[in-house]
Amino acid sequence: MRYSKKLGQCFLRDKNIVKKAVDAAHLNSKDKVLEIGLGKGILTEELAERAKKVYVIELDRRLEPFAQGITSRYDNVEVIWGDALKVDFNTLDFNKVVANLPYQISSPITFKLLKHNFDLAVLMYQYEFARRMVAKRGTEDYGRLSVAIQYYGDVEFICKVPPKAFFPRPKVYSAVVKITKKKYALIDENNRIVIKG
Repeated sequence: MRYSKKLGQCFLRDKNIVKKAVDAAHLNSKDKVLEIGLGKGILTEELAERAKKVYVIELDRRLEPFAQGITSRYDNVEVIWGDALKVDFNTLDFNKVVANLPYQISSPITFKLLKHNFDLAVLMYQYEFARRMVAKRGTEDYGRLSVAIQYYGDVEFICKVPPKAFFPRPKVYSAVVKITKKKYALIDENNRIVIKG
């Protein structure tokens, strides 16, 4: 199949990176996980082996053969066809998120996730975006994104990911970041921080 530049398709193929990301999520047999972007299913399979339930949101119907292969082997995987920015997360029962995000929607999808209650998220971002997320006060990368993300979650840099870990190879480095949600912080529909009483 042809890879879609419009959808920002760069499929993760390095199993060591997959293992690092999934290990960081500390999954157990009770966890229900949301994945955004099926790709060829390398991450989905690892999640299905460890979690009770895996919801996968995928926009590209050309990936249906990969989805059928996975759902035929794992009865705990449910594929939802659609745009993750439009899917109502409140209809899905998950407590963790693990995903190789399309980089062009990194910011909007992250803030959409923040409106939902979850325990932690392990997400792949473009390296420069990840640096801004984890930046400490007083450093060059620290800014509005750092403040917003760190207010409602503890952010941890897991690993830097080279272009060769994907196919086709992107022109930039990537990074895996872990966000552990603070229980008191929610984001409203205007992306404003709300304190839970």
